[in-house]
Amino acid sequence: MPRHSPRPITCPRTSATIQEGIDAAARGDTVLVEAGIYTGAGNRDLDFGGVSLSYAFAALGNCMITGNVASSTGGGMALATSSFATVHSCTIADNSAGTRGGALLLAHGYAFATLVNSILWGNSPDEANTGGVPEILSIQYSDVRGGYEGIASINADPLFFDPLAGDYHLSPGSPCIDAGSTSGAPDVDFEIDPRPAGEGYDMGADEYLALAISSSTPRSGSPLLGRPRPNPFNPRTELRFHLERTGPVRLVIHDLRGAVVRMLVNRTVRAGDHAVAWDGGNSSGAAVASGMYIARIETAGAVEERRLVLVR
Repeated sequence: MPRHSPRPITCPRTSATIQEGIDAAARGDTVLVEAGIYTGAGNRDLDFGGVSLSYAFAALGNCMITGNVASSTGGGMALATSSFATVHSCTIADNSAGTRGGALLLAHGYAFATLVNSILWGNSPDEANTGGVPEILSIQYSDVRGGYEGIASINADPLFFDPLAGDYHLSPGSPCIDAGSTSGAPDVDFEIDPRPAGEGYDMGADEYLALAISSSTPRSGSPLLGRPRPNPFNPRTELRFHLERTGPVRLVIHDLRGAVVRMLVNRTVRAGDHAVAWDGGNSSGAAVASGMYIARIETAGAVEERRLVLVR
C-alpha cells in the first residue's frame, strides 16, 4: 500500500465546507480554514476529533464561529484523539453545548490547542473546557468571558455591535481594539479590511475601522461607504454613504465573479448622508444564494467597495 504524503487541505478552495475538509483529511494532513463565514445544516460545530483527523493539524484564522448548538459537548469546536489546532484572530461567540465546552472542548486523547488574538464570549454552559487539564490549552492576547490564565488575556465585554442580529463587529470603545499581538497576525480581517487599522491589532475576526471605507486615501468629493449593518445578514442589510457634494452615484451589488446582482442606485444624489437597503434579491427580485457579495459605489471618479455576507 503506497505511503500517504501529507498535504494541505484549504477551505473553501479545495473543500467547500470545513467538515468536508476534515472528512477528507488523512493522517498527517493539514486543514487550513481561510477567512469567511461557513454555514451548514444541523449541528455546525467543528469536530476536530475522530479518525479522519488523527495525528493531524488544523489552523483557523479570521473566522467567526457563532450560533452553533451541540447536544452534548463542543458547541463551537471540539478536539480529540491526537489533534492539534491553532486559532488566530477568531470570534467564537453565542454557541452552546448540552454538557460542557460551549465554545471549545479539548477531550481526552492528546488534544492540544493554541488561541491567539481571539474572542470567546457568550457561549454556554462555559467557554473553554479542558477536562481538568489546563496545560493542553494555551490562550494568548484573547478575551475570554470568565477569564482564563494566559499572556495578556482579558475578561471584558467585547462590545459586539449587535449580536442578537448576528453582527459581531466591534463597537467603539471595545476593549479588544488594539489589544492583540503582532505575532502571526494576519494582514487583513474576515472582511479583507486591512490589519492593523489603529495603533495595534484587534482581538477577534473583525478589525475595527473608525472610518469604514475601502479607499486608502479619501479624496474630496468621494463617498464614504459605511459598513453594512448588519453584516453578516439575513434577510436584509443597510448600506450608508456620505456625499460631500451633489453628483451622479452608482451603487451596485456584485458577486465574486464581478457579475451584477442588483443595481441599488443609478442617479444623481444630493450631498449629505444616505441609506439604501438590500434584501438579498437579484435584479428580478429572486433571492440569491448564501455567500459573499461586493457592494461597489462609484461617483465623481472615486470607487469604493465593501464586502457583504449573506447567510440564509
